[in-house]
Amino acid sequence: MKIKNSISNLYVVAYDIGQDKRRNKVAKLLEQCGYERIQYSVFTGLVPPHRNKDLWKKIQKLIDSEEYPEDKIFTFSV
Repeated sequence: MKIKNSISNLYVVAYDIGQDKRRNKVAKLLEQCGYERIQYSVFTGLVPPHRNKDLWKKIQKLIDSEEYPEDKIFTFSV
């Protein structure tokens, strides 16, 4: 008998955003979409943020790489 793995992937979202206002907006967006804050700029969730197209578009708009080249966001699967 085959046993299904019931543990899903966990995704870590971490960011380095210079301005408080933009940083707080990104945090609020992640929390509204079900991500749990585990440290100041680190969240976990069961779905990678780029799979939620609306969320990802909003985040990308906030940390526009041309306007804010120092801002970074990373996602990792664990």
